[in-house]
Order: sequence, then structure tokens, then C-alpha cells
Amino acid sequence: MKEKMIDYKRFGTTLLMFAVFLFLGSILPKEGMSEVVKEYLTFATAGVLALSALFFALSKKYGKLIQDEE
Repeated sequence: MKEKMIDYKRFGTTLLMFAVFLFLGSILPKEGMSEVVKEYLTFATAGVLALSALFFALSKKYGKLIQDEE
């Protein structure tokens, strides 16, 4: 169960870094990037952040279960 907690924390961290990458891509000016693409990047950032929060919540849940077992 400890391995699951560690995996979920890694998934959450990786997705958080990916969300930062997407957000930077949406705010940095670039020639030829339409507003639609910026909106897609913004929505993708929000979705990835939501997944990251879910994985951090699952990691916390498993951490509490491990503490209760001990």
C-alpha cells in the first residue's frame, strides 16, 4: 500500500509539472497562435491540474490508511 501512495504522489507531481508547462505555453506570446489554441491550452491546464489534485488526494488517503494500520 505504501508503494501506491508513493506512485500517486509521483503521478501528481508529474502532472503538476506538465500543467505548468501547458500554462506557460498558453501565456507566452507566439506568432500565429490563435485565441482558440490558447483557450484549449487553458482548459487542458485546468484538466491536468484537476487530475493532479485527484492523485494527491489519493496519495493522502493511502497515507492515512497506512498510519491507521500501524
